[in-house]
Amino acid sequence: MSQRSITIKETPVHQVERPDSGRACVSDANTLEVEVRYEMGGICYGTYRNNPRGFYLSATPVKVEQSDGVGFRSFGAFSGTKILIEAASRFSAKKLQEIANHVEHLPVFQELVDSVLDKNGLEIVAEEPAT
Repeated sequence: MSQRSITIKETPVHQVERPDSGRACVSDANTLEVEVRYEMGGICYGTYRNNPRGFYLSATPVKVEQSDGVGFRSFGAFSGTKILIEAASRFSAKKLQEIANHVEHLPVFQELVDSVLDKNGLEIVAEEPAT
């Protein structure tokens, strides 16, 4: 069986206090993971909605840790979100790669990232200029 997801971007993030929103930080994540994946669809037991089969773009805040040479990735329930990019009745590795190659240029990409960051009280860590 071939790989059914491709990680597009892993971006460092940090928690932000937002006194104007009245919400506390809800995540201890240090990385925002954005991926494209194929899902077989069906009923979502969290929402009781029928998810169509196809290729999805998802963004999830994760906590990445290293301990004694072993990597750990943890995430909170309902902290991320996904959006259907293209409905498809069958998986195609070629189509998955094609979508992964251009998805960052779609307007929905930044909208999804911004939505997940805001929902979890996170912001992207600013890159320091090279000296």
